[in-house]
Amino acid sequence: MLHVRMADMHRRAELRHLISATIHERLADQGHEPLMKELARLAGTSSALAVLGSQAGAAAMVAVSDRTAHAAHDLELVLAEGPETDAFGDTGPVLVAGSALVSRWPRYGPAVAELGVQAVSAAPLGSGRTTFGAVCAFGCATACQPAEPERLATATTLMADVLSGILLTESDNFPAGDGLGILEIFSDGDLQSPIHQAIGAISAQGGYTIADAGALLAARAFADGRPVSEVARQVLLSETRL
Repeated sequence: MLHVRMADMHRRAELRHLISATIHERLADQGHEPLMKELARLAGTSSALAVLGSQAGAAAMVAVSDRTAHAAHDLELVLAEGPETDAFGDTGPVLVAGSALVSRWPRYGPAVAELGVQAVSAAPLGSGRTTFGAVCAFGCATACQPAEPERLATATTLMADVLSGILLTESDNFPAGDGLGILEIFSDGDLQSPIHQAIGAISAQGGYTIADAGALLAARAFADGRPVSEVARQVLLSETRL
């Protein structure tokens, strides 16, 4: 039993070092792929995201690894529940798998399962009681990449810890001009603003509540097989009317 615990401890330490090395390589502009894609691979999946913003979700900056992670983030913005929301709260790290997805998140759970997600792990970015973001990883049911919830949970917690340390200390420890700034990895910009604007427009046009307008936007995106953010932008450009 002792040797099993020691082996687990060293594997965890190895994973932490790999995560740290991957992040610093990307910050040195030496990474070959987007950072979240590389971090997702270390977690044993292809889908992961990191989000920065207030607990209320304002002015979020998001980095995603793939379309599944992007779609999962869109869903959470529209449905106002899910792993990012919980990680921002007082629940600490989140790990939900299988049928528990639906029981924990009655709206988000079934919707994210439609994306092929079988397990979700999330951990807060921050220090102590101060939370300024979250890291999430999604285990999907594919032949070559089955969901491994425990690995997702371990990797997500370590990613959040390493990223939090860099975000909190970068300005003091990394001089200007020394590669990329940590915020530059969040290259997807503000995905949230057009979605909320579109929900407001749908509500005003049809006299719907905000919740119903969000549900209509999500339903149209699923029906069309497109990201919610894309449909939202078309609503704002009057190219799509719900």
